[in-house]
Amino acid sequence: METYLVRVAIALALLALGGWGLASWAPFRRQGKGLELLAVLPLGRDLVRVVGCGPEVVALLSSRGGTTVIGRWSREEWQVSCGRRDMDA
Repeated sequence: METYLVRVAIALALLALGGWGLASWAPFRRQGKGLELLAVLPLGRDLVRVVGCGPEVVALLSSRGGTTVIGRWSREEWQVSCGRRDMDA
């Protein structure tokens, strides 16, 4: 019985170590041009989220029924319309 518990404990420790390793060194953890939350606007029970996706900016309406794309711009158009030139292109 002790041997079984030791094997289970070692297996759990290895799984935990492997999960930590994957989470620590995964590609999505690296800083880069991935998704970037630019703005959130509550509208009652709904939310409008503006997300930067590489060279594009996408506006999403999230509600109980799901999520809908309500707008899409290039990063340059978004910067000009917001009057912001300090965002990375």
